Amino acid sequence: MAKRLTGGAGTGKKIMKNLDLFSYKFNKIEEDDYIFDVKFGNQTGSFVINYNENNIIDEGSTLNIYGLDRPLGIYNDPSLRQVAEMLMNYYKSNKDENENN
Repeated sequence: MAKRLTGGAGTGKKIMKNLDLFSYKFNKIEEDDYIFDVKFGNQTGSFVINYNENNIIDEGSTLNIYGLDRPLGIYNDPSLRQVAEMLMNYYKSNKDENENN
């Protein structure tokens, strides 16, 4: 049976333990949001990341997976912070390439 994200607590941990099923691509910056297209197995969606006034990834950053009842925010699943940090590290290390697309 294929692994799926269900929207429960620990979703970030599940992603990090199964990175072979997780892929992502920077999409765009919209206002102060960094938007990534994400895929976990056959599930697709987006991760919207923003920073607070202290330049820390904000708890309001959300993982939006099509087919789940609601977006998952770092505020209710702190394990998503590690995923958000991984995506932003990718963005920063490929900034020139990302900004030219």
